[in-house]
Amino acid sequence: LTLPKNLGGLGFRDIECFNQALLAKLAWRLIKEPQSLLGQILFGKYCISAPFLDCHCPSSASHGWRGIIWGRDLLQRGLGWSVGNGAQIEVWSDPWISLSEPITPIGPPPSLESKRLMVSDLILPDSNEWNLEVIRHHLPLYEDSILQLIPSSFNKQDELVWLPETSGEYSVKSGYAIARKSQQNMMDPTFPWRKCIWNLHTPPKIQSFLWRSVNGALPVGHTLRVRGLHAEAKCKRCGEIETPVHLFLKCPFAARVWETVPAMYKPSIDTEFTMRELLVNNSRMVNLPPTGLGRSPIYPWLYWHLWKNRNRLVFEGKSCTVQELILKALTDARNWEEATQMEKRTSPPLRVRPALSPMLPGLRCYTDGAWDPVSGHSGQGWAFIDSTGATIRHQSCNRLHVAAPIVAEALAVKAALIDAVSNDFSQINILSDSKSLVNLLNSSTSTALLQSVLFDIRVLSCRLDSITFSFVPRLENVVADSLAKAALSHSVSPLFGG
Repeated sequence: LTLPKNLGGLGFRDIECFNQALLAKLAWRLIKEPQSLLGQILFGKYCISAPFLDCHCPSSASHGWRGIIWGRDLLQRGLGWSVGNGAQIEVWSDPWISLSEPITPIGPPPSLESKRLMVSDLILPDSNEWNLEVIRHHLPLYEDSILQLIPSSFNKQDELVWLPETSGEYSVKSGYAIARKSQQNMMDPTFPWRKCIWNLHTPPKIQSFLWRSVNGALPVGHTLRVRGLHAEAKCKRCGEIETPVHLFLKCPFAARVWETVPAMYKPSIDTEFTMRELLVNNSRMVNLPPTGLGRSPIYPWLYWHLWKNRNRLVFEGKSCTVQELILKALTDARNWEEATQMEKRTSPPLRVRPALSPMLPGLRCYTDGAWDPVSGHSGQGWAFIDSTGATIRHQSCNRLHVAAPIVAEALAVKAALIDAVSNDFSQINILSDSKSLVNLLNSSTSTALLQSVLFDIRVLSCRLDSITFSFVPRLENVVADSLAKAALSHSVSPLFGG
């Protein structure tokens, strides 16, 4: 019942896994706020000899601390390090290689001397870039992955992030998904649950009814007998063993229903089906015009009324004819379709003219990033424009091993600010065509992928008298776009412009 619907369950919440995900939220807050009153009390009592992520739960621990440790165990399955200055991350024992999943370098270190190697030892102290010689000596297999990580240029502290979320912040939803992952291999996902059951244009009660029929939960005679109940296992109509497939297809009454219903590609009575195979076969049925149905399939309604008619026969001794059953199924299907049909309101699309960015005090700096998904190379371009509209300076650069297009956009903003500070520009209006990046820059939020770059941008922003970050349509950002694309194509030269 707690499996997702696409894996054959009903999607009910697993209370044990949910409790662990909630406790992991508490563990996450302790990691992020160790100086809080609760953190000081708990860490002072239980984490004297080892940090929180490594400490063991003593036998005398309180029930609350045991719960937090249980949540921490779940948290560790999705924790990773975001590299800042690399001073807190141990190369061989911490998960820092990737920002998509926790990856720790595999294998023993090359020498005893490098066992205590920190990530900061892989970074050049002068340029805050990766030291390729050291990386190729110690971690040659991880070179490409490491080079996609961007260290901070302004000594940002390393930070633990929750990798299943792009924001890097833990959420109970993603924690619950991690807790449930080990239990989702219990059922065969090859059966198209959504196509054959949950996405059908039918009432939820019929979808639930079909789910029960597939999972052997319908109280037909054979099922009741298998479960140890003293019930009649034979069909009330024909005397054969009553299984779901017999009830819905093999019984002579059901066979006449399928022969009479106006539809194409009906299941063959002579073919041996399981209930799953029968539903897959039914999904290919096509309604003929006499049904009067649009996108609603007829077969779920036939199942439903065959079941109701069977119960009426068993408990009341009454039954309808084949024609009456089909008429009831068609009537209910039409009524459902009419009741749920939404009126499509068609209106001509509004032509929204891109609004010109308002003229603000200071220079306007247009930035853009270009990214090649195949090679991972990127180009950055930016142009400073004064109040008269004249371009007073434009520059471009490039960087290899970039993980995503938004990283290229953020690197363009960072490079533009470095250029502005070096040229003593004091009032800057940054204009970018990446709305996601602009939203991040105008808020206090971040993402695991951009933590160091956004930190550097905010440090550089503090060195200016005033700065704004605004979104600009791509059509207004042609100059920076062309500079970025040119830098991407000229990846040999690290910096060029005018």
